[in-house]
Amino acid sequence: MKMLKSGLITLCSVLVTVRANEFSILHTPEAIEFQPSSTIDLRTVKDVFTAALGISVKQDHRWSGMDIKNPFETTEAVVSFIIPGLSSLNFLHAHDYDLLINDNTDNVYDSLLNLISHKYAANNQTTVKVTFKSSEPEMESSIDVLTGVVTEATPFSEIKKFDLEKDIDKAFIGNIHLLKAVAKKALVGHSDGIPDVYWFSLPVVSDFIDQSSSSINEDKLVEAENLLIKTISAITEDYKKFYNGKVLVATLLGTEMSSHSMRYRRAVEVAQNAALNLGEEYDEDYPVIFNILLWSAIAFIFTLIAISLAIGNMDPGRDSIIYRMTSTRIKKDS
Repeated sequence: MKMLKSGLITLCSVLVTVRANEFSILHTPEAIEFQPSSTIDLRTVKDVFTAALGISVKQDHRWSGMDIKNPFETTEAVVSFIIPGLSSLNFLHAHDYDLLINDNTDNVYDSLLNLISHKYAANNQTTVKVTFKSSEPEMESSIDVLTGVVTEATPFSEIKKFDLEKDIDKAFIGNIHLLKAVAKKALVGHSDGIPDVYWFSLPVVSDFIDQSSSSINEDKLVEAENLLIKTISAITEDYKKFYNGKVLVATLLGTEMSSHSMRYRRAVEVAQNAALNLGEEYDEDYPVIFNILLWSAIAFIFTLIAISLAIGNMDPGRDSIIYRMTSTRIKKDS
């Protein structure tokens, strides 16, 4: 009996661990079909986005959960919502997959942009990356989506469990309003054949859960999740209309995502500093000495070439030093 009990506990622990992170497809173009699959890792998510945008990926990197039915009808935009702190959100008609965190979401975004820039080599691509935190939001975008945004107030009937006198509750509600306003303002221009990328990260959700863990109740969490679902669903509808359905909308959720990203970022920074910190090996006179040696060597080489060409084109006549140095003097008897 004890063995059975311990086995059930172990099984439950494994299930909780596996389902700690989730990759959900909220909308997909008609040319792409998502099928049931057991799991996907964060690095493969980048390949899914890349393939959806019509950029080829390696054969061994293809994921069985996605099938491209028409390669000529490529996706015009990818919209991704990064929500650390939550393990799942119950969207209607979504394709949900267990997500393995083996990379940083920022790295996925950067790799995706590099691939698009390498293929299209254009400067008019729309890229929007906004991080909504409990403090000031951060923006890394090709257009300004934070200045002058107008937010709509949420009806008080929808936020019964929140205490707007608390900073974290106020920050959560404010960032949800800002997310909707920013996403709407980002829809500018028109289709130009170059894929667009929208990357909305919400660490404010993780901050809200962490700082409210002592006082948060189930009803408050359900209310927060419903507000997220309603907001993201409304944004999805706006982007579907703007891109005539040719947009891929996805969410990346995970209770492990925030801590893993921090560890990954610190490890990368340490490695880069170790590889690039060469300041102690060079003297302040190094640039001057380097230039003196470089240009002296260049001047010597060109001088040597000029002398060689002059000697090579010299006429070896009787008046030439070459003739006098190489001719054999005939001895005469006196």
